[in-house]
Amino acid sequence: MTAITLRRSVLAAASLALLVVSLILLWAGHFFSWNDVEGTQFVEWNYGYGDLAALLAVTGALLSLFDKTARRLASVVVGTFVVFLLAADAIAPEFAFVGSADSFGIHAWAVVLVGATFVLLTPRWTRVREPWEPAAGRRRLTTWARWDLYLVALPPMGSAVLYVATALAVVGYPDCGQPGDACSQEYAGFFLGVVAVAAMILAVIVAEIGTALARRHRRRFAVRS
Repeated sequence: MTAITLRRSVLAAASLALLVVSLILLWAGHFFSWNDVEGTQFVEWNYGYGDLAALLAVTGALLSLFDKTARRLASVVVGTFVVFLLAADAIAPEFAFVGSADSFGIHAWAVVLVGATFVLLTPRWTRVREPWEPAAGRRRLTTWARWDLYLVALPPMGSAVLYVATALAVVGYPDCGQPGDACSQEYAGFFLGVVAVAAMILAVIVAEIGTALARRHRRRFAVRS
């Protein structure tokens, strides 16, 4: 037990240290700017520091996934950083972070980091099925873990759906591949792709609600029996 506790403490400390060092490297590499009036912040970037910061941040986040305490500490670091970005954007109109010199770019970073914080806040990845559930005794993903998977899978799957929908829409229209403004078929394909992605998200939500209601019904039936 002592060995396990020590190993978890080391894991949490290592994860936290990597995340903090990555932020220090971003600062040292001039990836933050309070007065990027002309949008030339990138001239001062230290790309070596930036690559190392990205590597350390990803490594620290991945390490934290193996321990609940480490995940919570990592979520505090990432969540605090999100608050810092939003506060800096509100206080300093010319604030820039890694090339994002306007509110849209800053909020885009915030959305990504909030998603990472949500994953890091996961209490448990799996749980043992209750006696009244199908395949009782076996382990299954928790609801939070499933939403983590949806969150991680949505960007690549959504991008793939948009690409395929747009590509199919321009089949037979060679002019659409020429430089310049997109043709109407491309816009139509993109719109259909957005509808398909929205339908995917809606299907997931409906399926999760249905699963939750079915589980609640089985639990009530088991209690009454």
